[in-house]
Parts: sequence; structure tokens; C-alpha cells
Amino acid sequence: ILKELEPDYGSIKIPSNHRISYLPQVITDEIPSDDTTVWDYLLTARPIKKLENEMSNLYLKLSEDSTNKKIEKRLEYIQSQLDYWDYYEADSILLRIINMLKISSELLDLPLKKCSGGQKSKIAFAKLLYSKPEIILLDEPTNHLDLETKQEIINYLKDYPGMILVISHDIDFLNQ
Repeated sequence: ILKELEPDYGSIKIPSNHRISYLPQVITDEIPSDDTTVWDYLLTARPIKKLENEMSNLYLKLSEDSTNKKIEKRLEYIQSQLDYWDYYEADSILLRIINMLKISSELLDLPLKKCSGGQKSKIAFAKLLYSKPEIILLDEPTNHLDLETKQEIINYLKDYPGMILVISHDIDFLNQ
């Protein structure tokens, strides 16, 4: 599914517009250890800033050439993407996920390089859930999670509208 290996036979077909989010067993390798704050890192899960910037640039170009149909078409596409990414509710959605995972406001301001393994697990889960994938792949997702956070994630995943594939030795997590 991640295209890291080729199947021995058969094929795997996933629609091209389906996004796959993957939470690996070793999360510390996935989260950079730099000065990026946790909040800024979480915001990268959705391409909203990039779309906003492109839209602003296109409006500037359109002000110079108001008859350019290509720009108008691109603006329509960007608007549809912003709608898909819940542009007007995105911050609220992220804050609900942060609250659900009990990520403190102090942690949100902390540089990633200062986060512990347990904090990085919560951060990785928050980013994954905020990224709005159609397919979620979880490899030992309960590693480094406290019981309360684990239960919140279970409750969230029970209502998830996409596909979830899990590898885990945590029988309680799998049963729920």
C-alpha cells in the first residue's frame, strides 16, 4: 500500500485521489528534531497555507488580466480544495484533536527537538488525524501512549469515515 514493496503477484489499486496516512512503529524517525514548534508542525498536515498563498498570487495576476480563463479555472480548483480541507473550520478541527489528545498549550509552543517520545507519539497521532486521509495505516499505534489517550484515539477511530488498517499486539485496542 505504501509502495515500499512490490507484490509477488496481483496488484494493489488505490484511487489516485485517496490520501494514505501512515503512523509507523518508530515515530521519532518521522518527526523532525528541529526548532519548528509543535503547532506549526501540526498545521502542515493540511496544505491550507500553500493554497492560500497560491490563491493570493492568482488574484494579483487576475487583477492585471481579468479575462484570463486559466486563472479563473485554477482559482475554482483552489477554492474546491480549500472547501475539502474545511478551510473555515480547520483550526477548530485541529484544536478539537489537540484537546482530545490532551496536548497542552505549553507543548504547542515547544520546539519539536525538545519533545519526549510520548509527546511525539501524541503529536504524530494529532497530525495523522488532522491530515484527513481516506486510508489510515497504523503500526503498533499504542506504543508510548497513556491509557487515557489510547481510549480517546479508540473512540475517535470508531467513527472514522475512512479505512483503517492496524498492526498491533494490543489486544484491547484491536478488540475495541
